[in-house]
Amino acid sequence: MSGSLLKDKRQDAIDAGKLVEAEGAKAAAAREAARLVAKFEGRLSAMATACAAEFKLQQRDVLHLLRGEFRKMRAEVAGNLAIGAAALSPMVEIDIDEADSSAEKAAD
Repeated sequence: MSGSLLKDKRQDAIDAGKLVEAEGAKAAAAREAARLVAKFEGRLSAMATACAAEFKLQQRDVLHLLRGEFRKMRAEVAGNLAIGAAALSPMVEIDIDEADSSAEKAAD
């Protein structure tokens, strides 16, 4: 396959969303995960208030407990994700011609 044809096929795969810049995708996924964690953590106060009212407890005590448990869970999940990420290959190889023919078959 000529270099020009390969470049065109590569660009077509990029345009179709089959190939992405890995570091950018990783950074975007990390930002989204951080946003979700922050959003959940920000709701702990409201959850503590609801629990405290329901069970006649001090809100600050419930909030303290929820924050501590959330930190433990966050550390455990981060550790598990790090182990999983370490097991992944840093590169995925694809055959652009094969990807194109698979996309054409799926479109039929």
